[in-house]
Amino acid sequence: MSTAFISAQRLTRRFPQASGASELTVFEDVCFSVAEGEFACLVGHSGCGKSTILNILAGLDQPTAGHIIAAGKHVEGPSLDRAVIFQSHALMPWLSALGNVELAVSSRHPSWPRRRVREHAMKFLALVHLEGSAMKKPAQLSGGMKQRVGIARALAIEPRMLLMDEPFSALDALTRGALHDEIVAIRKATKPTVFMITHDIDEALLLADKILLMTNGPKAWIAEVVENTLPADRARIELHKQPNYYPLRNHLMDFLVTRSRELAAHADMRCKDLHPAVVRPAVATPTSHAAAAVAAQRSGLASNGQIASGHICAVQPCVP
Repeated sequence: MSTAFISAQRLTRRFPQASGASELTVFEDVCFSVAEGEFACLVGHSGCGKSTILNILAGLDQPTAGHIIAAGKHVEGPSLDRAVIFQSHALMPWLSALGNVELAVSSRHPSWPRRRVREHAMKFLALVHLEGSAMKKPAQLSGGMKQRVGIARALAIEPRMLLMDEPFSALDALTRGALHDEIVAIRKATKPTVFMITHDIDEALLLADKILLMTNGPKAWIAEVVENTLPADRARIELHKQPNYYPLRNHLMDFLVTRSRELAAHADMRCKDLHPAVVRPAVATPTSHAAAAVAAQRSGLASNGQIASGHICAVQPCVP
């Protein structure tokens, strides 16, 4: 998974302000890449432009500068190769769960006969365990069931990329956990490339292969790419028992609580080639921690918070 399937280069978005003042730069020169089949989570504080980046990737918004290439093509508008699961379910209230999925299938395969469309839609409702509720309208479904329909609808068009904008944020903890388990199972079955926005660190650690960390806005940027060093077959109920769980979680918390603000105030600390450093938080031994501290001192990373008490980070530095 070394070739970039999604590549953002110097992505910038500015918005005019009602007061007539100069434009507001929400994020600037954002660079990142996602390999085919990879699950990437974008994490950052509210207002840093996470949803705007996803909307640009979905083709629903245009950058002020820079570009995104997805599957070898410049993103210039919406595409059925990029399915979006929004924060709200966004279902057609007059259609049944099956009808909502059928509508998506028909847009992808307009020449298919009705019977084939229905069979295909039912296949994906079954994938999210809703075959028994296919004829219910959205008003008859719980919040978690509505979101399941949204997931089935997105998967039913068999996109090459799945874009998820905090799809579980409005759900209770038990429902959210159950949907996490389903996403893990669905990913094993369908292997899509996923780009997801979340505020939930544990959600990112369970689902993602790598986690993109954004500084605070305005003029936000992606400061780090954290590679998830937990086992690929991790389960939600066993997550906290993994040796690397707390080093990873502490690293992410430290960034969100402290370093996201500090880096936003010191843009001169940014890599000159604008690409974020790649870090791999891991459990430290006394020897490895000492060696990492020496290496960090030499490269100037210690002041950046990438060596923390109790764990180390293997760092792939940016180009100076």
